[in-house]
Formats: sequence, C-alpha cells, structure tokens
Amino acid sequence: MSNWEEIKDKDGLKVFSRSNPKSNINEVKVITTMNASLSALVYMVKRVEKQPDWAYSTAKAYVVRVYNNFHWVTYTLSDVPWPLSDRDCVTDVKMVQHPDSSITISSVSIDSLVDEVDGVVRLPMVKATWTFIPMEKRKTKVVFQILVKLGGMVPAWIANLFIEDGPFTTVKNFRAEVQKEYYKSIHYDFIKEKNR
Repeated sequence: MSNWEEIKDKDGLKVFSRSNPKSNINEVKVITTMNASLSALVYMVKRVEKQPDWAYSTAKAYVVRVYNNFHWVTYTLSDVPWPLSDRDCVTDVKMVQHPDSSITISSVSIDSLVDEVDGVVRLPMVKATWTFIPMEKRKTKVVFQILVKLGGMVPAWIANLFIEDGPFTTVKNFRAEVQKEYYKSIHYDFIKEKNR
C-alpha cells in the first residue's frame, strides 16, 4: 500500500489518494472541518434514506436492518454514467465512540439480506469510514475514507469520477447540509458530546 498523496485542496476540503492492492481503483480520503455536533453528524449518517440528497451518484438508499444504535445494515443504489450498469451494495455498518469522544462509523459490504437486482451490478467490495473528531465548541474534524471495487470492465474516466469527484462532492454536500440550522438541536442520549 502506497503513501497518501494530496490530489485536491479546495473549499476547505483536502482530498488524498493512494493505491491499495485490494482494488484497481485508488483508495480516497477527504478531510475537512464542520460546524456541527457529534449528534448532528451521526444523525446525518443514520438518515440513510436522505443520502440521495447529498451522497454522490446515490439514487436510492434505505436501512435494511437495525440491530441497535451502534449497528445497522443499509442498501445503496448508485446511478452510474452510461454505458455502464448501475451499481448497488449492501453494507454492514458499525459505530464506535472512543474514550476521547471521537466516533468511527465503518461500513463493509456484505452479500446477504438483499437479493441482487437484474441489470444492476453488485459492488464486489466497499469499505468506507466516517471519523468525527470533536474540536473546540461545536467544530468537528471529519475524515471520510473509502475503498471500492466497481466490478466488471470500467473505463478510466468513470473510475476517476469515483476516485476524486465522488468523495469530494459527497463530503462537501454533507457539510452544507449538516451545518443548517435544523441540525443544531439534534441530540442523541447515546452519544457523548465532548463540549456539550
């Protein structure tokens, strides 16, 4: 696995990329700061059905199963540019709050719970992580990291959309949404706010 290389620094977001032997598409990491509480950020991730409003190329998303506040399963359908088929994935999502109050939400693709759809390619692999690190007041450092296998023959220009544009746009839209006034009142009893 190679070292991270910065490929974009724009609008307060830094995007890094590195090769990973588990995929022919580079792994990507986006780092930024958001004016939002931990509860608001977790709420955004948990409202899976709203992902098409901010997640790049997401056409549909929903919760398949909830085990508890810290463990659930989601389904996501991605709208991929013609001439490729759309992609989908089922992900097992686990959240951990660490002793320093930071939160990690990890998603790993699984092959069960939702049948494959005709004409849609099931992503062979998805590994994604949101990390929320509380700073002063309501500011939170946010790190989004993702590694995928798209499956099938994928032209380089489409792969590049997922490498750079996809994660950058996703995090930028996520930040714009979570910083709205509505989210300032969000609070989860099961989340410890460091600066609350």
